[in-house]
Amino acid sequence: EQKFGFIATGVLFSEVISTCVVVYLIDIFDPLVSLAMKIPIFILSSAILNSYFCSRTSLGCPTPNLKFSSLGPIFGMSKFQFGFNFLNYFSRNLDNILVAKFIGANGLGVYDQAYRLLRYPLMLLSGAMTPAIIPSLRKFSEKPKELERIHWRFSLIILGVAVLCSAFIQLFASEIVGVILGSKWGMVVPLIQILAVSIPAQVLLATSGSFFQLTGKMSLLLRGGVYSFVTIVSATLIGISYRSLPVLCLMLVAAYSLVFIQTYYLMYRYIFQQSLFKYAMHFIGIFGFTVVSFYFQRVSL
Repeated sequence: EQKFGFIATGVLFSEVISTCVVVYLIDIFDPLVSLAMKIPIFILSSAILNSYFCSRTSLGCPTPNLKFSSLGPIFGMSKFQFGFNFLNYFSRNLDNILVAKFIGANGLGVYDQAYRLLRYPLMLLSGAMTPAIIPSLRKFSEKPKELERIHWRFSLIILGVAVLCSAFIQLFASEIVGVILGSKWGMVVPLIQILAVSIPAQVLLATSGSFFQLTGKMSLLLRGGVYSFVTIVSATLIGISYRSLPVLCLMLVAAYSLVFIQTYYLMYRYIFQQSLFKYAMHFIGIFGFTVVSFYFQRVSL
């Protein structure tokens, strides 16, 4: 029902409640135990608030029952979603395992901090839009031309914002790292400058999954997940073989760019049922931005 205000309110109050409880318990229990209580308290608060907000919708509050008829169609789609999430999770966390094994704990610390800083803009840019795509565009799910037109305008705007964000991080990487992490983490700067180049492609990739779900093409989403898995894992293995974090970051940027092309090829051919030629403008923009970014990074070094 597009009640995004209810969802935001539930998250906000759950965060406030769980934080206040932790602060209160920290003088009673061990600090680590008190901090660990934040997650279950947050979940419990969210469940209570969401149940209350659900009661104010047309569907009403869910109640326990023994009717399992709805599980069939949900499982039919969720199995593909589960397969995609599993492959996506494994491919995006394999790099940490391999860095720790072949480069060492110090290298893992530097790499993890760089990737952690990169996730902040990705979450801000895509996290707010992705949940709203399906309920907002549901009425266009059977109209591929209209859906493509909306997607074109949407992606053009988000691509422009992502490019500006990426350029800002590359230009002010030293200041960002110094303020957030401190002067001792100077080794993170060249890594985040490289990884920031992939922000435009990653933001568009993060929002693309909603269009697969919107049209019910979950098997196609899993197919794209398999392609992405092979591409990212191959790039990670090649980067690790050089025992160099900058090389690993460069290979990941190349991998995300290739995954972007693979994903949008599937989207335009099977969902929008149109030629990908129109979207070539986006490819040229991302490729040109990548080349220019690496050129200026090389000159600055």
